[in-house]
Amino acid sequence: MGENYAHGDLTAVVAAFERPRCLRLLLRSLKQHTPDIPLIVVDQTAREYVTGIVEEEGMQATVLRPGFDKGIGFCRNLYLEAVDTPMFLNLDEDFILPDAEIVPKLLAPVRKGMCDICAGTLGDREAWCDNFFFENGKLIQRPVRQVAALTSCDITHAFFVANTEKVRDAGGWDAKQKGWDHIPFFITAKIAGLRVAYRKGCTVIHNRIPYKDGKSTMARRFRLCERWLADHGLKAWEREGVEQKNRIKSRKAKPRKKGKKGRK
Repeated sequence: MGENYAHGDLTAVVAAFERPRCLRLLLRSLKQHTPDIPLIVVDQTAREYVTGIVEEEGMQATVLRPGFDKGIGFCRNLYLEAVDTPMFLNLDEDFILPDAEIVPKLLAPVRKGMCDICAGTLGDREAWCDNFFFENGKLIQRPVRQVAALTSCDITHAFFVANTEKVRDAGGWDAKQKGWDHIPFFITAKIAGLRVAYRKGCTVIHNRIPYKDGKSTMARRFRLCERWLADHGLKAWEREGVEQKNRIKSRKAKPRKKGKKGRK
């Protein structure tokens, strides 16, 4: 292994929300591949089941309980405040570490001062290594054309190792974002002057098990994208080369379908 992380300079952090199977698989991969890294889990589930899963998997973790459905931005800030190591490994509960080499590869550039955030790739996605700019009321992402082993960028995946103090100083996450916290986080990081990099060859398994309440949850959280854009005076968000555009739309209530004749 090229880098050693077992001497108190890295903490793994994750927020859990109504996907117990996902969390269990993530914990198993951490136990197998990174057993010496301290773990913080924020439990925003309705039944507060996280402690039970941690114990069943034979692990130790600091479990924080802010209450039900506080939102991902709030929860990420909560674990950011609780981290007491120079760096942290940012995870989603639907990630699975595939081997023991991936975390040290992300850790090394941050530890050496080459960047403040070093991200890998999600297994079911193409490499996300973009820069962004604002133009005519739009947030526009521009993919980096030549991706090297370590490539500077503005926006990348949410699977990363970061410098704890610098992310705190930048303001962390938007606590109002109950979902869609990703791009706002990286915009805040760029404005604060943080150096973000994408590292090729660090791919985490993306175990996309849906939330228990399924489409209703995801639809509600996507609307937060629109709220964030509107709050910042933006009309649209798009990625160059991708046809689909995300725009602020007026949403009118759809008329209810009439039931069968005679039904009240």
